[in-house]
Amino acid sequence: MAAKTDQWIRIFDVSETKRHTKGYTIYKVKSTVFPRSQPQASTSVTVWRRYSEIRSLHKSISSLHKTIGLPNKPPNFPRASILNRFEAEVVESRRLAALELFRYIGQHSSLFTSELFTTFFENENSGDLTNFHKKQKVSKQRFI
Repeated sequence: MAAKTDQWIRIFDVSETKRHTKGYTIYKVKSTVFPRSQPQASTSVTVWRRYSEIRSLHKSISSLHKTIGLPNKPPNFPRASILNRFEAEVVESRRLAALELFRYIGQHSSLFTSELFTTFFENENSGDLTNFHKKQKVSKQRFI
C-alpha cells in the first residue's frame, strides 16, 4: 500500500497464472486504487502479462527509480530461465516477485503515475503490446 501521507490506497494482486497456447506462462495482474477517504470509489484494472513483460517493467522501473533518486531500491527479480520456466516452484517465485514489485511501485506515487507503469495496464484487449514496449523505450530515454 501507499505511504500514510498519500491520499490514495493502491492494492495489487497477482492471483493467477496459466500457460498460454503459444507456450509461455501468463500472469493475471490486478490493480485497485481508491481515495483514502472514499473506499467505495474504487477503480480496478486487470491484465494478463507474460513474465518477460513484467521483467521488462522491473528493469525500466529500476532505472527510473535510480534517476529520480527514490530511497530503497526496487526488490530483486528472479533470473529468466528457459529450462525450468514451467515448473510450479519457478512460476510461483515469479508470481511472488511480481507482486512484490507492484507493491513497491504502489508505495511511490512517482513510479505509480509514471508513463512506464500506466502503459503496462493498457492494450489488454488488443493482445498487441507493441505500444507498451515502444513507450517503455521512449520513457526510459527521457530519464537517462
